[in-house]
Amino acid sequence: MFRVFIGCRPPDPIEMSYNRLRCFGVDNSGTYLNPHSSLDTMQAGAIALQLELTDTLLYGGDYYVQSRRGTNWGLARLYAWEIMESYKPIAKVESLQIFTLVDLDATTHAGDEITAAWLYAPDSFELYQGLEKAFDELNRIQDASAAGVCLVFKGNPEAEEVQFVVEVALSDGRVLSCESPVITLLPEAL
Repeated sequence: MFRVFIGCRPPDPIEMSYNRLRCFGVDNSGTYLNPHSSLDTMQAGAIALQLELTDTLLYGGDYYVQSRRGTNWGLARLYAWEIMESYKPIAKVESLQIFTLVDLDATTHAGDEITAAWLYAPDSFELYQGLEKAFDELNRIQDASAAGVCLVFKGNPEAEEVQFVVEVALSDGRVLSCESPVITLLPEAL
């Protein structure tokens, strides 16, 4: 009975520590088939960024999976199906800031913080939500050693190209940052 009880308990989440932030442009216009493919050209009224936080020490390696196999008092797990490993962020995302690196229009200049002009877009791109929901998504238990969210810009810049800096503050005091690629903007379709 003890063997069944121990063998059927799912494994605890592996602790991970985000140490890399990446961002790239994604389609928010409905023009392209894959809305999560990396783009360097998009419509001015449909700017979106995919942010990805990763623990690079766990990313792509089986070290932790292999080292956890013997942690069940030497008894093999008794699953009727394969249970995937889960990952729990140690340091939580506390805040996020976005700055523009170019003049967007006559009132928004390079270096200005524009965080308030961004919303979180769940996978469906249908109902945008506040950035707090993005924090919830990044701080939850993940099925990989990385977590990602898509953010949508509410404005319609007059610039021909845009570029942004994203800074993510973690609960342990670290700040991760990245620059988006330069994104060429297409005028609104007529």
